[in-house]
Order: sequence, then structure tokens, then C-alpha cells
Amino acid sequence: MRSFGNLRIGVRLASGFAMITALLVGTAAVGISRINAVNANTEIILHDRYVKVAHAHTIENAVDRQARDMRTGLVAADPAIVDGEL
Repeated sequence: MRSFGNLRIGVRLASGFAMITALLVGTAAVGISRINAVNANTEIILHDRYVKVAHAHTIENAVDRQARDMRTGLVAADPAIVDGEL
């Protein structure tokens, strides 16, 4: 078997080009797989976690509204306002 330096220049260039092409294909494959992983994580966030956060905000807003109504009912001096808030 001849060493790499003893090969003709065309063979050396072709083998170098083939190695660079193989590295490029490998890098592209890794990139595509990572993009698919990011896409899957984004789907989980969008369809699972965001819905839960939106429900939590709705509950939080309802509790805040009840707390404001209770505060207004306790502070108000007019019985009509108190009855309206409670």
C-alpha cells in the first residue's frame, strides 16, 4: 500500500474533497436532528406548558378580583357598596 504522499495530486485532492464532503454531510445531519429536537420541545411548551400557565393566570386574576372586592367591601362605608362588592 502506498502512503498518502506517494499518491498522485488528483487522488489526494479527490480524497480530501471526499473527506470534507463527508464532514459537511455529518454536520448537516447533526444540525437537522438538533432542529427536530428543538421543534419537539417547542411543541411541548406550546401545547402543554403554555396552556397550564394561561390557566394559572386566569385563576390568579380571579383571586385578585375577589381580593379587591373583599377589600372594597370591608373599607366602604356605604351599605349599598358593601352589598354590591360582597
